[in-house]
Amino acid sequence: MVRNASAVAVFHGGRGWFEQAVQIDPSDQRSRTWLARQAAEHGDIQAAAALLGSPETTDGWLLAARLAWEQGDENAAIAAWRQAPNVAYRFLREGEAAVARGDVSAARQAYTLATLVRPASSWTTRQLGLFLLGPAGDPAEAAAVLARAIEQGEGDNDPYVYVEYAHALQQSGRLAEAVSTLVQHPLDTALANAIRAEGARATGDLQEAARLLERATRQDPSDPWFWLALGHVYAGQGRSDDARAAWQQAVRIAPTFQPARDALGLFPQ
Repeated sequence: MVRNASAVAVFHGGRGWFEQAVQIDPSDQRSRTWLARQAAEHGDIQAAAALLGSPETTDGWLLAARLAWEQGDENAAIAAWRQAPNVAYRFLREGEAAVARGDVSAARQAYTLATLVRPASSWTTRQLGLFLLGPAGDPAEAAAVLARAIEQGEGDNDPYVYVEYAHALQQSGRLAEAVSTLVQHPLDTALANAIRAEGARATGDLQEAARLLERATRQDPSDPWFWLALGHVYAGQGRSDDARAAWQQAVRIAPTFQPARDALGLFPQ
């Protein structure tokens, strides 16, 4: 009967049944977790923590983490989250959902918590880096985080992380380091070739820049940024018609892409 007390409480539902289950078996973790969650929902965090005691189940650890977090004890919360499986993945999904609704602050917290819960996971670290590079608009911090992911071995799992790292370096004004990274890790992708092209353009080698961007637009013809850059290189070579054609292609791909529209305004037919 003692072993089935929480099962009876779950079947019947209601606070009274769970309280009775705890009276029958004070160590019944499932019932204690249910009662603790109810206390937390009513704002009585201390009572919830006392009811919960030492967690033994995934639900218990998740609740313990929530209670610790609400009391401002981040270290205890993270320690509890680490006891529950797949928590880092849950935080990554929360981060994605926050990005989708435009809440960058909540997304940053979720992605950061994922890395704190699983600090040795190179993939989790990489997801934080990509968030910082993209929605957060913080390429300098993204470069630092992606470098950490590479140190953790993510490059062995997926070499494309070197391109993402080079992109973060490029976007944070460290073009020479970005090109050097791609020299060390010569991946032939559209983004990698576009970064190499910017490096060539910076040294005045417009012919090489055009070659690389032409290859990038063949590899990924749907990215308006590649067409925009190609148009600028053509313009630098004095190839006005080709430049206009490239910018027009960028606008066809993305009709509201203002940089290409601005470029076309500077080079009217």
